[in-house]
Amino acid sequence: MRRVTTIGLVVLALVGSAVVGSAVVKSAAVASALTVEQGGVEADAVGPSAVGVDAVGLGAVRADETGPTANGSADAAGATLVSVGDTRIWPYVAPGRTFDRRASSINVVVRDDPRRVERYLTGRREWNHSDDEWVGDPPDETGVVSDERVPWRDAPGAARYVYVADRGWVTERYQLHRGEYFGARHHLRAYGPRDGNWTAVQAHAEHWDWFTITHTVDSVEVAQRRVESAFLGKPGFTVRRVYHANDDTYDADGWTTVVAVALAPLLGRKSRRYLARLTDRRNRRRVALAGTLAALPLVVRFGGVLCERHLPWLSPDAVVALWYPVLVAGVPLAAVALGRRLPRIEAGALASLGFGAGLVLDYASLGVAVLPIPVAAHRAVVVVAVGLIAAGAGSDDAGVAVSSADGWTPALRAGAVLWVVAVVAGHLV
Repeated sequence: MRRVTTIGLVVLALVGSAVVGSAVVKSAAVASALTVEQGGVEADAVGPSAVGVDAVGLGAVRADETGPTANGSADAAGATLVSVGDTRIWPYVAPGRTFDRRASSINVVVRDDPRRVERYLTGRREWNHSDDEWVGDPPDETGVVSDERVPWRDAPGAARYVYVADRGWVTERYQLHRGEYFGARHHLRAYGPRDGNWTAVQAHAEHWDWFTITHTVDSVEVAQRRVESAFLGKPGFTVRRVYHANDDTYDADGWTTVVAVALAPLLGRKSRRYLARLTDRRNRRRVALAGTLAALPLVVRFGGVLCERHLPWLSPDAVVALWYPVLVAGVPLAAVALGRRLPRIEAGALASLGFGAGLVLDYASLGVAVLPIPVAAHRAVVVVAVGLIAAGAGSDDAGVAVSSADGWTPALRAGAVLWVVAVVAGHLV
């Protein structure tokens, strides 16, 4: 799938190049499936019959209590509620205190106190069932903690709300993530009462989009499996899938991971290198144009990640203020400056291909295999805009760069306008 997506984005870049070429010629003439580890989940737990959870003294939910209608025609705006612990909740998170909009589906429920779940996921404590003592997370035979137990960390993020039958709308108790805020990450929000017997989790995989200055959700199923893997195969846990019929957001399939604990106390990038190696001096300008435009998305991406890692005192807003202008101003300026000494059609084609390749490499470094259609269409428009800018700034067939007097060619004007529109539209996709 990743290969198909990569080829698709490259094809978009090629289409952008063709559009640029035709525009220049005209202007010159006229002016989850879900994968569950069988070692931790019994075979009959992955299907409609496996909706019950066996737990010791934790208020396990029976099959006839968890269907889409059994718990459900609750009093709150006709919304269907599902049982978790000793209460019922709406199995979605919302951006506001209203049922009008479903942001994402609740996809994990742990039958224990939210703070104990947090201590376990962040690696601060693990419950030793043999002697009831808090101990550190043990390494494996190689001395390395397994990947699924790499600790989650505290994470910034916008507030989301969950409706609880006996409490009304509540916000998350905490947010955690694995990965980088300005790169790709798994992000979760946890909900539940203080000293309660349940924790509802909404987990999703997402990446930071420098055009929209926000995160784009890539999957809820992938992140659900990541959280699930922290409990699968571990002593003292029973992991099942329960159908909550909340399969209408992103790639959610409606099956919620339910983790029951046998004892009340809970257990406790690869950066890609891309450099064109062409030694012919005649190709230096071509390499400079395509290479610079390909590198800029990666520079902005990893610049934000490095600031997050090594300058923790910088707020996310400060990092955005530092790197966002590099993207929205640096790309068109580089296209103009480096395309001036190249023939116009060649400059436009190389700029489109270079910038398109940079976007492909950026998404590949994040492990993003599929883009929403509006986002993919927006990136195609951006590629065309960069190509028009470079072509409009290019030289004539004799290799003479345009002078400042006639620098604003029709192609350059069209590219500049299209770039501004695309930047503004980026906040709407």
